Amino acid sequence: MVTLDTSTVLSLEVPKDKYFHWPLLDDVKITVTASSTCPEIITDSLVSPAQDVVINGNKFTRKEGSGVGAGNLYREFIYDTISNGTCYHIDLFSHGTNGAGFYVNEPDLIAKYDTQHKVDMDAMLSIFTGMVNSFRIVL
Repeated sequence: MVTLDTSTVLSLEVPKDKYFHWPLLDDVKITVTASSTCPEIITDSLVSPAQDVVINGNKFTRKEGSGVGAGNLYREFIYDTISNGTCYHIDLFSHGTNGAGFYVNEPDLIAKYDTQHKVDMDAMLSIFTGMVNSFRIVL
């Protein structure tokens, strides 16, 4: 059994050169935090209202946020659940470029890279979803 006096954090840095293809190499960090309160969303705004979902018998609040500015794109996916007074916060935060048009001028290349980036991000979200779906609270 783990007793939490302060927050406990596990951070996973995703090797961008392994999961993303040039030129859109996102910095992705997956964090699992256990603390007395649930952290706030990092990105500027929620994409849609928070949703309640049940995973492995635990009720999670799912939030998705995004932000853009100066050619940057920020995306965040959060799952929070509270058990025995502890918030378990599972977060994927992605920082990348807002489109291949910042790197190349050819419309065909822009479309190709933007399409590849969507495929890469979908694969990353699939890995993250697998992590969330395997999450268990063991007391």
